[in-house]
Amino acid sequence: RDYIPTSLIFDKMASVVKVRDHASHLTALASLDVSQYHESELADAIARRIENWHSFPAVGQWCREQLLDVIASLLPGFSRYLSIAMSPLPTLLKRSGAPDTAIRTALLSGIEQHVEQLNPAAIYALVGLLAQYCAPSEIAQVAEQYANRLVERISPEERETWHLDDVPDNTVDGVARLVYALMGDIDLRIRWRASYVARNLAH
Repeated sequence: RDYIPTSLIFDKMASVVKVRDHASHLTALASLDVSQYHESELADAIARRIENWHSFPAVGQWCREQLLDVIASLLPGFSRYLSIAMSPLPTLLKRSGAPDTAIRTALLSGIEQHVEQLNPAAIYALVGLLAQYCAPSEIAQVAEQYANRLVERISPEERETWHLDDVPDNTVDGVARLVYALMGDIDLRIRWRASYVARNLAH
């Protein structure tokens, strides 16, 4: 027998769904047993339906009311390829129309539910995505907390003391300092890239 991809079956089903049943179809997809289907198959099907149907009012309402819960429950599938910027997740979060606090809660809930299924690349990518929905003060608080933990692992005699007056406080100085530092990197490729950046900045 010829193998028929699950995605092809989902697409064929969607082609005969009437407009009035779009939202119900999305609910049915989200309710399927993940033990019978791979999470990425369900996530991709839902993402494709939303991309094709998002202009319909009923689908827009479904996204506002249910999409975040669905994302949390199928997060491994939705975050697939997130680390290489090929995931529909960022677009779906915008389609939800939810405030930043609700999006953060949904992503954290999804990570908590599926932490054992998420590979390191996906977790780092999700943390980066989460940061987009955090206030600068919240990011600073988290960074300070973990920076202190890292400092405590270094013996006092080996710690480097930073002078805050020497830390750049504007974008221009910060970028200049970064490019200068990269010019001294051990990797020749990085030194060449830094030189190319400096050349373009000079132009």
